Amino acid sequence: MLPPTLRSREGCRFLLILLILTFTRASDVQPSFPMSFSATVVTTAHLLPENISYPPREKVVKVMYDRARGKAMFVIEKGLDAGKTFYRDFKGENEYLIKYSSKKTCQRSWLGTPMPPIELPKMIDIGETEISGKECTHWVRDEGTERIHMWFTKEEGTPMRLTHEHVGEDGVSEPTMTYDIKDFTEGVGDFGLEGVEGDWKHENCERFVGGWPWVHLWHYYWRV
Repeated sequence: MLPPTLRSREGCRFLLILLILTFTRASDVQPSFPMSFSATVVTTAHLLPENISYPPREKVVKVMYDRARGKAMFVIEKGLDAGKTFYRDFKGENEYLIKYSSKKTCQRSWLGTPMPPIELPKMIDIGETEISGKECTHWVRDEGTERIHMWFTKEEGTPMRLTHEHVGEDGVSEPTMTYDIKDFTEGVGDFGLEGVEGDWKHENCERFVGGWPWVHLWHYYWRV
């Protein structure tokens, strides 16, 4: 690791580059997510040690997302809440939680909140980087005490990675969270509760009052 003085200089240099690019690349076409897709999201909490079992440092979530139909389904395969499937039907105003343990259960709750859009901030293109063997455009959003890095493939514009950094008073940044997207496929067929393992129906799910918290899959820009 660099000494504090050198790290501070590197932080100031990065800020200077961002300021220059703000004026020279202000008209860059911004990246975006499609309206419908499926993907696997892997989140890594960098502030947690790698050798602890709880809370888990990594989380793996399989997602089907369709904004036009107002639906989202996500299966948590690893990490906190592993073994749970969440299905949110915003147009039908219902959300469901299916648990897989010794006994499969299904709960349902009223969902009166509109489906939140995936809204990315205005960012600056600072160049190209290779992520998982693909050429990606590197985008940055600087908020002063925090910095957001996003990578989208250069050709297709597919989202690949987001890293959130905390920026100290000396300008030095440290990563806190990374969100990696794998197996991204634009477009998804219709899906619903009946397609979940167990062939559930609305009336077969136990009523639960209060619903469940959002799951953040791309910092707070994409939550379901």
